[in-house]
Amino acid sequence: MGVGKTTLCNMLVTKEFNTTYQVTVGVGYFEFGMEINGHKIELQIWDTAGMERHSNLGSIYYRGASAVVMVYDLTDPKTIEGLDFWLDTFLNHNTSSCYGIVVGNKCDLATDNMVRHRGMVWAEKHGFDHVITTSKDFENVFDLFNHISIQIMKNSPAYSGIEIETQKKRCC
Repeated sequence: MGVGKTTLCNMLVTKEFNTTYQVTVGVGYFEFGMEINGHKIELQIWDTAGMERHSNLGSIYYRGASAVVMVYDLTDPKTIEGLDFWLDTFLNHNTSSCYGIVVGNKCDLATDNMVRHRGMVWAEKHGFDHVITTSKDFENVFDLFNHISIQIMKNSPAYSGIEIETQKKRCC
């Protein structure tokens, strides 16, 4: 809770940073279309509530997911500890293989590189990519979702046989 999941989605879609914090109750939904190598992809982003008491609400949205994005707050080491709970919750409801990425958010406020290091170690341990972002300055937000889109396309039968250029961006 409070790691910036909704703000990341809002920044992607509207490119407007909102300083007013509103807790997601249940699930939020965002759509974002982009073009990669001449191919259109439409992301359907389900922003699930970050409170453990709402963990069962996200279960219907986890099934069949093409990607899972786990977000932690670079200013709060306790949020890394919560990643285990949320990954277990996700895996209990999604048995299909999907792309996973861990996002360390709020890099504009972070002063302790140890939190970032712990996030990177957690991501590597679980086979996830790792990215650092900040919604406030839009740093790496588009690159994050572009990278996710490329990974989804690479794993999708709908795009098999299509060469997908995967330039290493600064975020991933």
